[in-house]
Amino acid sequence: MDQFEIVAVRHDEQGRLTQFKLSDGREINFQQAVEMGKRGQIRNIDVVDRASGRPYIRSERDGSEANNLDSLPEF
Repeated sequence: MDQFEIVAVRHDEQGRLTQFKLSDGREINFQQAVEMGKRGQIRNIDVVDRASGRPYIRSERDGSEANNLDSLPEF
């Protein structure tokens, strides 16, 4: 199975992550990232289900803030 990395992100006006650029150059939306993350196609992220039912995506905890999703460049 191919695995990709998120290399850049896009936020909306409220600061929520809405778009992701993958290491192969593709741009995907939040829902696509959730689905790919659940299938293990994106490395170094966790998809977490909130009590509200709306999932969120976070970087795997590794002690480094440099690779956190909010630290990645905007595109």
